[in-house]
Amino acid sequence: SSEDDSSQDVEKYKDIRPSWCQPHNIRAALIRQASIDPETIFGSIQPLDMNAIFKGYEHKFRKRTSSANWSGTDALTSREKTEYKIHMGYK
Repeated sequence: SSEDDSSQDVEKYKDIRPSWCQPHNIRAALIRQASIDPETIFGSIQPLDMNAIFKGYEHKFRKRTSSANWSGTDALTSREKTEYKIHMGYK
């Protein structure tokens, strides 16, 4: 019957997986990727634009006060960013 054929097809192809998804290959890929700086792939984190996220809402977001402004003197220094990348093992 076609139902039997269908279940046989499922069994036949059940263990066929691409080589990249075999456990030892995944593990090796994760180890290689662990030292890649995400900023080289995604770019640096941009400031959050609440108005763009909540388009169409009546509420208007006001500018942050100095105590909540992380882009001024509280921003990370180049040295802190470099130290973090070294600590994380990024290449």
